Amino acid sequence: MRNASTPRGAGILAKPGKILNNRAQPYCGQEREEKTVNEAWTRDEKGNIVVFPLAGYETMVVENQALALRLPFMVQGDQTSPSGSLQLIISNAADVRDLAQALIAAAEQIEQAGKGA
Repeated sequence: MRNASTPRGAGILAKPGKILNNRAQPYCGQEREEKTVNEAWTRDEKGNIVVFPLAGYETMVVENQALALRLPFMVQGDQTSPSGSLQLIISNAADVRDLAQALIAAAEQIEQAGKGA
């Protein structure tokens, strides 16, 4: 498993930022209820987005057809080991590539902001 940088806090409240990429898909053939991107995020009573620090990640190619992605995360009070994890599957190479490109774009934006600070 690849470890993420050390989490500084769990249950972080983040101010909403500019959405770089939104590629929501229908669930199991059902049409998703249309929401704006900002409405889809879980928020606290002040409107801040509730996020949890990534504690690492694992990837696995499944039957040469899909990517399994495991994302362990931390929650408030758990500072020594991951509290849980999301286990996701991306069923085709094009979607894996789209996600990778969205992550690279976010990294570039963060790096550029760091240079201006």
